[in-house]
Amino acid sequence: MKMIQIKHRHTGAVLYSTGVDDDAYPIRTTVTRAVTAGADLADAYLAGAYLAGANLAGAKGAAEKMPH
Repeated sequence: MKMIQIKHRHTGAVLYSTGVDDDAYPIRTTVTRAVTAGADLADAYLAGAYLAGANLAGAKGAAEKMPH
């Protein structure tokens, strides 16, 4: 099992982590699990993450930080 961590882009603090087995897209799986768990990923470092097909409905943080 491979442990995947999503970290804060500025502080490096771990925002969410999970173990992933034999997954073609482990980052996408981790992000989907984080959103499902209610993790706030507003300042997550996700550069280069392939998120096509990820269900991000209900993601916390992003809507609050968008300019209106």
